[in-house]
Amino acid sequence: MSEKFLQGKAAQRYVDLEPLGQGGMGSVYRAWDKQMARSVVLKLPRADKATNKEYLKRLRNEAKALAKLDHANIVRLYDFDSNEGHPFIVTEDVDGTELSNFVGGDALNLRQSVALLVELSKGLEAAHEANILHRDIKPENVLVTPDGTPKLIDFGLVLQKGDGKTTRMTATGVVVGTFLYSAPEVLTGATDANVGSDVYSFGVLAYELITGEHPYAGVPALKLCSMEAELEVKEPSALCPQ
Repeated sequence: MSEKFLQGKAAQRYVDLEPLGQGGMGSVYRAWDKQMARSVVLKLPRADKATNKEYLKRLRNEAKALAKLDHANIVRLYDFDSNEGHPFIVTEDVDGTELSNFVGGDALNLRQSVALLVELSKGLEAAHEANILHRDIKPENVLVTPDGTPKLIDFGLVLQKGDGKTTRMTATGVVVGTFLYSAPEVLTGATDANVGSDVYSFGVLAYELITGEHPYAGVPALKLCSMEAELEVKEPSALCPQ
């Protein structure tokens, strides 16, 4: 897809593409926006998914969701455009490090971790107030800037609710998100994603950041999926005496 992208009209504006990552359906690049003289991040369909209607709808709705959000703790949308008939998203290039790099280390003390989580919760709250569910909250989807500001990124699995209708990215009954951060009731299909399931994911992230380990480390997958299972979780104070 990057080769095709470079051949289209967008190549006149976005140059020096640098691969940042690739998922099941899309690729992410850092690029220089000649028109605005700034570094940006581009999210494009993979070459073999360029005509996949489900992914293209997902990309379009991700852009619509981000367009409704303007918050210091959420990555900002710059543009949504198409090139050679294929849509792409342009967002700010956050100068930051994945939150996962702070888990289990000594880069943050307890006070700093809590302060970071408070700021991140404000971004999540802003999304929920706009009737937007992230559905994939995890350390890899949070970037921390040099001044300690956390930013929630990757709204690729976003779910928008409101006005009597719901804009979905996936078919009903399909479990989305990252297994270890998904609420048990969502994994079992007992309920759809909701504000509570986002908060659950945030809670797992918070526990992991503060204690240095996942609350369900070593728990069998089938037990995680069971709503009735009594999962034993260590008290955070036992792992983080601070």
